[in-house]
Amino acid sequence: MEIRNARDLGRAIRSAREARQLTQEQVAAAMGVSHQWISEVERGKPNARIGAVIAIATALGLRLDAKV
Repeated sequence: MEIRNARDLGRAIRSAREARQLTQEQVAAAMGVSHQWISEVERGKPNARIGAVIAIATALGLRLDAKV
């Protein structure tokens, strides 16, 4: 999946979470954030902390690559 914006990244995170049969609450507890924050990320909130978003994506097994 090509990630072009925050919404695309949120969809990828949601898909990875659901593929692992995890709830937003479970991911939030494991990452030390609120389930509301996970929900906002999955909906593509553009001002989420990038470091935390990357940590969640990585924890869910997503590989993030940058190409020039």
